[in-house]
Amino acid sequence: MPDIYRYSILKDIGLIIQYHQNNITKNKMQQLKSDIINDKDFDPKFGFIVDLRNANINLTEDELLEYGNWVKENVKLKGLMRIVLLTSTPDHVAKTILFTLNENISPLQYKTFSTVEASIRWLNIDNCHLDYVTRAIEKLFVD
Repeated sequence: MPDIYRYSILKDIGLIIQYHQNNITKNKMQQLKSDIINDKDFDPKFGFIVDLRNANINLTEDELLEYGNWVKENVKLKGLMRIVLLTSTPDHVAKTILFTLNENISPLQYKTFSTVEASIRWLNIDNCHLDYVTRAIEKLFVD
């Protein structure tokens, strides 16, 4: 199966969804984040969900830290502040915690959640949009 890197910008509710499926590499993650930042609909005030639930995070600790530093340098300049890491396995949680503890990425605010509902709540998106966000994420899946 191919490695999938996709995103969707939901301007009407102020949300960006970054979706990964199968294997993740640091370079491809950086390219996707660059594409998002340079999208005409990107707004640094939007919340951000990085969906890792269908991904294999095979990055080393050093790669995770390098990516965190890269995000800080490239996204901070655009003002992005709140990012959710959506996970599904204990391994995901462990790796995302390592990523979020990287002191070099502050003042960006990262939280790890296992549900879309908790994610949007933390991003201050009204729960009435839960189905809309869930459907938007599902559209990024590849069977």
